[in-house]
Amino acid sequence: MVPEIKCFSNILGRFITYIAAEFSLSELTGQQMHIIGYIQKEQENGRDVFQKDIENKLNVRPSTATVMLKVLEKNGFISRESVASDARLKRLVLTEKAEEVKARTFLMMASVEKILLTGISDEEMDIFFKVIDKMELNLHKNCNIKFNQQQGGK
Repeated sequence: MVPEIKCFSNILGRFITYIAAEFSLSELTGQQMHIIGYIQKEQENGRDVFQKDIENKLNVRPSTATVMLKVLEKNGFISRESVASDARLKRLVLTEKAEEVKARTFLMMASVEKILLTGISDEEMDIFFKVIDKMELNLHKNCNIKFNQQQGGK
């Protein structure tokens, strides 16, 4: 089962790269589009987004999030702004450049979803998400046990 999941992930990644070119989004990776979309959604709901939020949302290590965000910042898609209550905290803010690609990103992802879900019923999707949620829970339980053991816990 693991090889099939990895294979699907690779195919999906290549497909997104292919489709991104059609939407003039080839300068962004799928993860970067995901980050921009997440920041946009949170900002629309009046919430600030910080690096820690990206780490949690994408389930990545702090070092991985740092690299991804530095690239987005270097390429002009996000900026970091100090928070008045704590100058150490840096809020992630979309730039004008990110705003320009936002609509195309949304259209592209809608196109990818439409293609992916062709011939799949709502019931099948419900089952899929239930199974994925259970698998993720199993992994988190296992990772926490191993992590605690490595740290000298039980």
